[in-house]
Amino acid sequence: MKRILTTVLTAVLLLSNIGNITAHAATTQMEQTQVSHIDSTTDTDTSTEAKNTFKWPKSPTGITSESAILIDASSGLVLYEKNANEELYPASITKIMTTLIALENSSLNEIVTFSHNAVFSIESGSTHIARQEGEQLTMEQCLYAIMLASANEVSNAVAEHVAGSIDKFADMMNAKAKELGCKNTNFVNANGLHNDKHYTSAYDMALIAQEAMKNETFRKITATKSYVIPKTNKSKEEFPMANHQQLLLGYKLTKKYDSCIGGKTGYTNAARNTLVSFANKDGIELICVIMKSTPTDQYKDTVSLFDYGFGNYEAFSVDEASTVSSIDNSILFTRFNSIFDTSTPMIYTDNSSSYILPVGASQKDVTQSMNLYDTPKNQNGKEIIGDITYTFDNKTVGKLDIYYTASEKPTLESVALLEDNSDRSVTSTLSSAVSSKTHQNIKPLIIIGIFVVFILLYFVYYIAVERPRKKRRQAYYQRKNSRKYDDFNL
Repeated sequence: MKRILTTVLTAVLLLSNIGNITAHAATTQMEQTQVSHIDSTTDTDTSTEAKNTFKWPKSPTGITSESAILIDASSGLVLYEKNANEELYPASITKIMTTLIALENSSLNEIVTFSHNAVFSIESGSTHIARQEGEQLTMEQCLYAIMLASANEVSNAVAEHVAGSIDKFADMMNAKAKELGCKNTNFVNANGLHNDKHYTSAYDMALIAQEAMKNETFRKITATKSYVIPKTNKSKEEFPMANHQQLLLGYKLTKKYDSCIGGKTGYTNAARNTLVSFANKDGIELICVIMKSTPTDQYKDTVSLFDYGFGNYEAFSVDEASTVSSIDNSILFTRFNSIFDTSTPMIYTDNSSSYILPVGASQKDVTQSMNLYDTPKNQNGKEIIGDITYTFDNKTVGKLDIYYTASEKPTLESVALLEDNSDRSVTSTLSSAVSSKTHQNIKPLIIIGIFVVFILLYFVYYIAVERPRKKRRQAYYQRKNSRKYDDFNL
């Protein structure tokens, strides 16, 4: 029995050491590839002077709005800006942040009940959809009313439902703005009605809009042209709504812009016209923010900037310059192990991702780097553990999220990752990191499993062999002692 125990414990210790060695080797490899990548980047930087000779597209002229910005939705690359950091009143484009906060902190089927304050605290003449005190809508119906009809009382009701009060909801908005990197923003309400302390900038608004467009439900809502709120407990009639974003529909002030996929309008006397627009064409998605404009100029400037962006930049799919590489060649952890194998990869990327370059730029001058997050981010139910960033002429032109899938059992099948032919450091680094993480996660399970099996085997062995042997031994000594006692008495 001692030999069996010694053998099992030795196997467990050896397996534990193998796991530690593997993890250590993976970590060492990751550090080495990171150093290698830094060295290659340094070598690239020595030719910066040659790259700096590339001339970026000339900015468009004739933008009359007080403030404007155009960015690439994927990378955040600023393609055009005018007074983009100036603090201005946002008016109803505030509701983009309101909708984002609501989506992140509630479910669409929750019931929102309108309070007296929500209904009657809005300014006379401001936009609303005539809801009544005590009326109930689902959160989904509320968000359509907010984004399409710009309903101010609905914004109030959602804020109270999510945070308990409008002030607390504004705190959530400001916390989110800070998280996104906004530096010239302060919200005091959920609807954007004027308050001297309620302001933002075109750049900050672009960051907020960029984050909102990462949410699949938000994308669906903002792209909706019309929506009907059904009968409620207080209203016996349906309430139809049309999207106020005229580039999406084409009426009154401007023609329909075919590439437009949504947006949000805003207006107050102090803010004047504000407009956020989204457009997608030929694999490029752009976000345009206009602030302090006129009813016609806001659309004219937006169309001019969209045309400039689509006309001077082109998208390159990551797949076009990629090869497939397995993260690890370990037979135990990544090669069709019948015990642990699963068909769902633990690590994967968005195959539809791309980066943009100015027309005439070369893909050969694009470099890539990887960043693994200390804490995973949850987005649309997916865990994002890092990203791959594409850089051209010292500017970020694309970003590829790295997703982690937690399945019912550890994923140990080889994982394919996109990799540029000219630079294998990103995949190599990710491979090492993932390999280390996979081994560290699975090793305790294996060790625990071995201990459990060992205990069960020992229990069976004890019942079937050791216990009967012990009883026979006890009986033998009892008989022997009994004979000695009888001999003594004789």
